Amino acid sequence: MNGTTNIIISRLIGTITVGLYSNYTTVINMITGYVSIAFNSFTSSIGNLIVKDSKEKQLQVFKEIQTISAWFCIVISSCVYALLNAFITVWIGEDFLLDDVTVIAIGVNFFLTCVLNPIWIFREAAGIYRKTKYIMLICAVLNIGLAILLGHYFGLCGILLAGAISKLLTYIWYEPIVLFKDFFDHSPLYFFGNMVFITAVTVGVSALLYYIQFSIPISGVLGFVVKGLVCFAVSNLIYLAIYFKNKNFRNLFTRIKNLAAGFIRSVKKKKVK
Repeated sequence: MNGTTNIIISRLIGTITVGLYSNYTTVINMITGYVSIAFNSFTSSIGNLIVKDSKEKQLQVFKEIQTISAWFCIVISSCVYALLNAFITVWIGEDFLLDDVTVIAIGVNFFLTCVLNPIWIFREAAGIYRKTKYIMLICAVLNIGLAILLGHYFGLCGILLAGAISKLLTYIWYEPIVLFKDFFDHSPLYFFGNMVFITAVTVGVSALLYYIQFSIPISGVLGFVVKGLVCFAVSNLIYLAIYFKNKNFRNLFTRIKNLAAGFIRSVKKKKVK
């Protein structure tokens, strides 16, 4: 999925475009790496949960992790879309910017990574590989074909959207069905309904943040910092307004509060000794 993109861009458009796109992938890959670390840290705990607790308890934990995923989608994905060109401008200059439609395609691919993280970490912990290995191969082949086709007609944007379309046609819908039906013994409609809701909110917040950062008349490093702080604050406020009364959010908040209290007690005991 990732290794063929630059080859296709170089062949259909040119190596200069590969260089421009690489500036964006450097930033996206760094952020994606931190997101992956955050979610992968849950894998061992989920494995322990799978061994010891009931399906109902496991499904409840999944819903709480999906609430965390919603934060990454609504806050991080929206900020990435709104601020990516602003960061490139500050970092290496306006001459290296890509058009807004291409940035949207980059943002869509990043969002799809965030929204599926709960599915992937439960798949890893439960060892559900046999039923998903072929869908990955189909997705990769479909991605290459669509990238060549759409790249001819729409350029770089088409090549990047090919990745998103191939994911939507394959494992975006298939993997949740496998996990929910074969592992949770539950309908996947909850996940799909929640994913549609998160998508709609993310689109709205992204549009709002783009308008906000565009309206702030400050340039340079200071301007980017101000825009970043404002966008981060606004997106978090929207997330809290939506999820504050949500049951899964409250359960998650209670877990975090208990962990923090336990950590503070352990530090105090060490100081006493």
